[in-house]
Parts: sequence; structure tokens; C-alpha cells
Amino acid sequence: MDTAGAAQNNKFLGRRQEPEQIRTRWEDMDNRRMTRVADRMTSSITVVSPQTRLGEVLHLFTTMNLKATAVYDGKQYVGLIGSTFLKEAMSNYSDHVRVREVMDTRNIRIDPCSPDELLCEAWNRMRQTGQTNLPVLDVQGKLAGVLSAPMRDKDFPSFLKPSEPRKRRNSRQPAHDN
Repeated sequence: MDTAGAAQNNKFLGRRQEPEQIRTRWEDMDNRRMTRVADRMTSSITVVSPQTRLGEVLHLFTTMNLKATAVYDGKQYVGLIGSTFLKEAMSNYSDHVRVREVMDTRNIRIDPCSPDELLCEAWNRMRQTGQTNLPVLDVQGKLAGVLSAPMRDKDFPSFLKPSEPRKRRNSRQPAHDN
């Protein structure tokens, strides 16, 4: 086949990738697999006490645009309140009810991860348990940050559950950040 014929075939088959481009894509995938939780977690997080009222927590979420907040009893980490938990609590309890009372009734254990854990392992656990936020505790048991699902879905779309549709972008329309 002559050069013109090869060019015509490439036009129909798609653009041919050079070996360097292929190598770079594999290196990117390897780097993602080796990324640690510390590289993707949010380290600045708002803290409330177990005595805080649900209405106050809701106010914090709305005014500060929070996705999660940590619950500390003095210096002891108690748990994490995410937006889903808060929505459920607000629909079932008065806004005067204290966080401690709601957390006691839930009796759900969220195992935290460590900053040194592989990111893909932490996100896989989040996917399997349906968690949207995962607390990250350091070796002393202090909250180091939070790992959130929106970051997971953006960086690793293959982690989406089969029932979760992937958002497709039309190449003719500009991309919008959600």
C-alpha cells in the first residue's frame, strides 16, 4: 500500500499512537496505582463535638459548603458525619438533637484508612461499602484528613459501580465541572 493509501486507512481507523504515547499512558496508570491516600485526601476539615446540635451541623454544611465534618470528643476521634448521614438524620430527628444521640443509634462502623495506604485499595473499599467519605487517621489515631468519592470518580472512573452511569462529554460542547 502506498503512503496515500496508508494515510487514508489511518483516517478511517483513527489516529495511530506512537510508542512514546503508549508508554506514557502505561506509566500514568502505574503511577495512579501506586498513589497513596495522602496524595489525594483533604487535610483541612471542620470539627464538631458530640454535643453539637444537628441544626448547627446543618448550618456549617450549608454556609461552608462542607461534604463531611469530623466528630471529636475532646482529643478523641469519634467519627465522621457526611452529607448523606446528615440528610438522613435531619429527616428523622429534630434539629435540636445532639450529634451524640444520632451517632449512638446508627451503630455503623466506618473503618478509617491511613495516609500511607494505596489509594486504589482505599477507593475499592469505599466502593464495596458504599461510603462517600473515608476518614484518614495517622499512626497516633488522630484525624489526618478525609478521602472523598467525588475525587475517586474523577480520577478512577472504572471504580464506578455498574449501576452508576458514567457521564459522557460531547466533544462539541464545553466541559462543565460539577
